Amino acid sequence: VSSGGASSIAELKYYNVPGIIIPKKYAAENHQYYNGKSLEKYGLGYVILEDELNERNLTLKIEKILSLKHPGIDNYRDPVDIMIDAIEREVEF
Repeated sequence: VSSGGASSIAELKYYNVPGIIIPKKYAAENHQYYNGKSLEKYGLGYVILEDELNERNLTLKIEKILSLKHPGIDNYRDPVDIMIDAIEREVEF
């Protein structure tokens, strides 16, 4: 779950993991909304507007994500683990 900043969107796309974007209502030029819509376009998440955010809407989106068969979910690796593996390959202990 994210507000839809560029870094969060990039990470979700990079790891191919779906997310729920709740853009801040007053974000400059509504960029968080458009970032979230780009995720929806690729089947990587859902946008919930702040005015539409409630327990029911959030639960429905979470259930939809959990029901997806998404390679990113099954193959997800913590970014810290990825960095540690890369360091270990470069440095002999």
